[in-house]
Amino acid sequence: MVVWAWDERMTEGVFTTLLRDFEVRHERNGAAGTPEVNLYAILQAAHRSAGSFRVIVQIDADVPGADGLVTDFVSAVTAWSCSGTGSGEHGPARTDRGGPA
Repeated sequence: MVVWAWDERMTEGVFTTLLRDFEVRHERNGAAGTPEVNLYAILQAAHRSAGSFRVIVQIDADVPGADGLVTDFVSAVTAWSCSGTGSGEHGPARTDRGGPA
């Protein structure tokens, strides 16, 4: 899961870029027979008053290279907004890989 804050850094332009990158990633990697077709992601956009919005990513752990597919997807969607610490010029993004401990 990736979470962004609805703060002053999350402008209309920044949000539009995020939406575009999310959609383009699906378009480029959703063909039948590609490993990425096993990945499910949903962008849960909430009203600014909610304080944040998120992307949830899921994949069957038995898919070969599942962890790498999730990592590549999250990296592609968050590249413009994250530095190595999870916050960037366009606002903070927190990631949570979840799963069994």
